[in-house]
Amino acid sequence: RLHIDSLVFHSSLRKINALNEGWIIPEDTVLCRYVEFKDGPDPLELGDNCFLGFSHLTTVVLSDNITQIGKSCFELTGLQQVVIPPLIDTIPESCFAACTDLSSVVLPSQLTAIGRFAFAGADMLAQVSIPASVTSIGSKAFLATSGQGLRFLDIYCEVPPTLEGSSSSFAFNKQDTVHVRVPCGKTSVYQSATGWSTYNNFIYEECVGVEDHEKAEFKVYPNPVHDVVMVELSNGTGIANIALYDLQGRLVE
Repeated sequence: RLHIDSLVFHSSLRKINALNEGWIIPEDTVLCRYVEFKDGPDPLELGDNCFLGFSHLTTVVLSDNITQIGKSCFELTGLQQVVIPPLIDTIPESCFAACTDLSSVVLPSQLTAIGRFAFAGADMLAQVSIPASVTSIGSKAFLATSGQGLRFLDIYCEVPPTLEGSSSSFAFNKQDTVHVRVPCGKTSVYQSATGWSTYNNFIYEECVGVEDHEKAEFKVYPNPVHDVVMVELSNGTGIANIALYDLQGRLVE
């Protein structure tokens, strides 16, 4: 019996068809643990259900030339973290659903839409940063099926994205399980927006980027940072506390 531990796709690849459109899984490929796409000159599309049910798949390296990822593409996989390629503008329905070990997601800066159930059941995903370009978030996109689920939603959108569905769009059907951190000066905007008012008691301003303050208010150095980062505050800034996050959206302690 053939056992495939890893799959590396050549840079000339342009498309992987949906599972029911010609993408044939060799016997035991579902035991594959590692998938990598080599960056190429042409756009690459991943069809629906391509890696659906690859329960042993813990690592995927997505190349920058990937322009489309299909529905349920990585559903029911063992992925632990994922960096979405920069050309992706939509994360479709159930794309990473039931990825119970997924704890880190980096979303691209030009993302505009997150489909329904996109990360549903990814119960290890405690924090997500939503880029400023996002305009819509689908129903139950981050619904937890067990355990704590999403705790912090850091959202950089000046205009609240459209929410589909009800209060279960983000968390475990409990408004008190998710804290929505919005750009400075936007609390009232979110609290009055359709759908977001469900989270009124848990929406608060936490200036999530240095651009939210005047440059004269504080300095961060050195750049680049190695072992120690210095934050120098001006008098009267009104900043009570500072939290630093790495590029994967994880709190630096």
